[in-house]
Amino acid sequence: MTVSFKYKDWHFEWDSEKEAKNIRKHGVSFKRAAILFRDGEYVIDPDFKHSTVESRWVNLVLDQDHFLAVCVTWRETKTGKTSYRIISALRISPQNVSKYRKRLRDPREGITK
Repeated sequence: MTVSFKYKDWHFEWDSEKEAKNIRKHGVSFKRAAILFRDGEYVIDPDFKHSTVESRWVNLVLDQDHFLAVCVTWRETKTGKTSYRIISALRISPQNVSKYRKRLRDPREGITK
């Protein structure tokens, strides 16, 4: 089921089943990811590895002592507004941020969480 969430005039959406899996695997809710995506200071990179069907982007945003990698795509709604669809969100240590960014461009690169 699609969940809609509005925060400070930004529209977000995600699949509730995908979020439940994400929480079990990575311990990060999509609501938390959306708030940080909107309010946090971040670096955004294209996700070439996963952009085969649609353009995807990864925001690396600081969350306390680690970074979150929030993968999104966006769509225009019927009202002409942008809706950010959250695909995944995971924690990355500060030491692995540059490795993660490189991996977005070259999927053969490995990272540790």
